[in-house]
Amino acid sequence: MIDRTRYLTLLILAVLSLFTYNTWQTRNELELDLNSSLRRVESLTKKLEKSKQPAPSIFDSGSGDNILLETIDLNYEDIDFKEEYKERLENKERVCQIMEDEGLYNDTLLEEIDSETLAEHHLRLVVDEKHQILYCELPKVGCTNWKRTMLQLIHPDTYGKMKVEDIKSPHGKKGEDGYRYLSTYPKEQQIFMLQTFYKFMFVRHPLERLLSAYRDKVQDNYLRQNFVAKQLQEIGDDDFLQEANVEGFHQFVKYLIAKGDDRKYGARQRHWGPYFQICKVCSIDWNFIGKMETLNEDVEYVLNDMNVRDLTDYPKRNKTTNHSTLMKFYENIGAENIQKIYELYRLDYELFGYDVPSIFLK
Repeated sequence: MIDRTRYLTLLILAVLSLFTYNTWQTRNELELDLNSSLRRVESLTKKLEKSKQPAPSIFDSGSGDNILLETIDLNYEDIDFKEEYKERLENKERVCQIMEDEGLYNDTLLEEIDSETLAEHHLRLVVDEKHQILYCELPKVGCTNWKRTMLQLIHPDTYGKMKVEDIKSPHGKKGEDGYRYLSTYPKEQQIFMLQTFYKFMFVRHPLERLLSAYRDKVQDNYLRQNFVAKQLQEIGDDDFLQEANVEGFHQFVKYLIAKGDDRKYGARQRHWGPYFQICKVCSIDWNFIGKMETLNEDVEYVLNDMNVRDLTDYPKRNKTTNHSTLMKFYENIGAENIQKIYELYRLDYELFGYDVPSIFLK
C-alpha cells in the first residue's frame, strides 16, 4: 500500500505542476537582516513579559488557542498612536532610501504614467475626486470593505446598490455607480492626483496574508475544482482532505520559494505579490499607512484625518489571539522554509516593521 503522505504529496505536486518553476535568484542583502528581526522579536517578547502577558507556548499541542505572536498581538494600550503613525511613515522612508542605495528599487512610476505603460493591475489606486483621496487596493488586506467605504464617499446617493461580488471583482469598477482606478484618468490628471490627493494604504503581517491568499485563490481553484480534488474526495475522509489542504499550502510556499524574485504579477498573482511592488510603496508620498493588527484604531484615525468620518464607515474587527488556523498551516512547514519566505518578502517586513514570530523558527 502506497504511503498516504507520499501519495498526497504527489497529488498536490500534480496540481502545482500547472505553474512554471524558475530558478531561485538571490538579491543584494539589505542592511536589515533576519538577525536584526530576531533581536526585535526578543525585545518585543520582553515587553510582553513585563506587561504580564502569557508567554507564547510551543504550538500548544497545535491548537493555536491564545498564543501571542510578536508583531501580530502587540499590546497597544499604552502607545501614542499619532507617534506610531509618524514612525511608520519615517520607517518607510528610511527603508526606501536603503533599497534605493542598494539597487533594490528603481522609481519609474512617473515615467510609466507619462509613457502610458503602467498596466492597471500594476497599481490599483481607487479615486475619490470629491474628497481628493487615493486608496491603494491590496488584496487580502480588507480591500473589499475599503472599496465599500470609498463607494459610500464617491456615490453617497446610490451606495448600496452594487452587489458584493461586483465590488470584489475587477469589473465591479465599471458603471455609473462604480469606482475608478487612477490609471483610467488622463496621464496629466494622474500625476496631479498623485501629487496633491490624500494617499493611504493598509497592510497586514506577510505570513497571515500569504495564507489568506492561498486559501482564497489556490486552495479552492486548484484543489477542489479538478481531477485531483475528485480523487482526494473518493480516497479519504474530512481529515484526509484537511491534510491535503495543509500539504497543498506547503507545496505552494515551496513553489513561491522556487520562483524567487523573478515574478511577474498578473491580476491573480497580486494576491501574494509583495506590498512594495503592488502599491509602488517607495514611489508614492503616503499620508497614512494602516495595519490590520490595529485596524479599529487606524480606521478611526484615517477617516478623521481625511475629514470624512461622518460620511462613511468601516466594519469593526474583533481582536483575538486565537491563531489555530495560522498554526495549523505553518506548524510543520519547517524553520528553513519560514526563513526563505522571510527572504522573499524581506522588503515588506522591513518597510512595515514586521518580524517573524519566534514560534515559527523553533
